[in-house]
Amino acid sequence: MQDRSKGIIFAQLNAFCAGMHFAAGVLPLSQISRQTGNDIAAGIVIAAMYYLVAAPVNTMWWGLTRLKLIPVIGKQPELPGSAPGQKGVLLSAVHILCSALGIALFWMGMQHATTAIAAVLSRLEILFVIVMGFTLLRERFSHWQWIGFALTLCGILLIRQAPLHGDMRGITILLCSALSFAVALVAGKLAMQHVSVQALMLVRAWSMAALLCLAWLMVWPQLPQLDARGLMWLVISAVSGPFLARNNYMLAVSYLPASQVVLLNQAQPIYAALLGFLLNAEIPGSMVVLGGAAIILGNIVLIVARDRGSNS
Repeated sequence: MQDRSKGIIFAQLNAFCAGMHFAAGVLPLSQISRQTGNDIAAGIVIAAMYYLVAAPVNTMWWGLTRLKLIPVIGKQPELPGSAPGQKGVLLSAVHILCSALGIALFWMGMQHATTAIAAVLSRLEILFVIVMGFTLLRERFSHWQWIGFALTLCGILLIRQAPLHGDMRGITILLCSALSFAVALVAGKLAMQHVSVQALMLVRAWSMAALLCLAWLMVWPQLPQLDARGLMWLVISAVSGPFLARNNYMLAVSYLPASQVVLLNQAQPIYAALLGFLLNAEIPGSMVVLGGAAIILGNIVLIVARDRGSNS
């Protein structure tokens, strides 16, 4: 199988697993939120619990790979036997810190939004990636990129009209989460030039577990009580998100340019909305559907326009 085909498969697996992560996390999040009575604490606690599950699973995957009991997948760095160096360590640290912040903010925002809204707004990381290139790298916006930018903003405004649980907090927090993930995406892509996917994901998983557990102790030093169903969905969400979705994402960008992976991942909100309906009986409103379609279309225009600009 060619590298491009592998990248496409991994990207679609990431999109589906991320959708499952969002939908499966609704029940345990609601149980934890009722006990903490605090958006920040609930978001941090559930994110920490996810990585307490995902870190050992990542360790098992890494160990089986090292023992050659399962094959190594994903392109490896050009000098796999060398140390990552100062630049590799710094990029990996930025990737880990922004990832930890992003996931905590995401689950804080999820308490004020449906699965479909959260999944759509999480896709805005591509907008922030392109804006960072525009502001930091002095890249020029083409006419098509301005059109994509306008479509994306229209989508946000349409979703703003959707009935949320109270106020703008959900959308604002989810936008901050998307920004954090955008920085993590860029740093992670650069870090993989110095470290392997498996090594980066292993260090990332345990570092994020430690950071989030420390934050958990600071904001709400208690153990939440989940019933059997809530615990089951928490484990499913943890394995499908921080392990399967994230590893498939990083494997995809090891085979394809990051912009192409993000383009393929525009299917993620569709999977999330479908699973949200099947698991939680969530029916997206008309404003969410229209806004989501505008954001996805805007993202596609942005990505395609950027690819054409970089190839010209």
